[in-house]
Amino acid sequence: MSLGFNRVAHETAAAINDVTKSHIHELTDLHSIVDREETPEHYITTSLEKLAFTMSDRASNEKKADKLLDEWRDQVLEQNTEIPNKVHHFHCMAHVEIESNNA
Repeated sequence: MSLGFNRVAHETAAAINDVTKSHIHELTDLHSIVDREETPEHYITTSLEKLAFTMSDRASNEKKADKLLDEWRDQVLEQNTEIPNKVHHFHCMAHVEIESNNA
């Protein structure tokens, strides 16, 4: 899913999470134009239930954003009787973190 680019001052985990939520709400608004019978809350819940994976680089802010997304998803879906599937977060291996062995 790509809804374009959003400019952020600093690419922090919170900023990434806010942009993700904003995109989901934008999709909700677009969907409500087509299907006026489904509530926005139901659309968001259904979308989060169907979320299966994300893809990003291996930066620590991206990993923290994954955690924040999981927390928001769990909070939204906590009223459901079924336990939702876990979201798998893939991280690009082109951005390998190098640890220093200098002690």
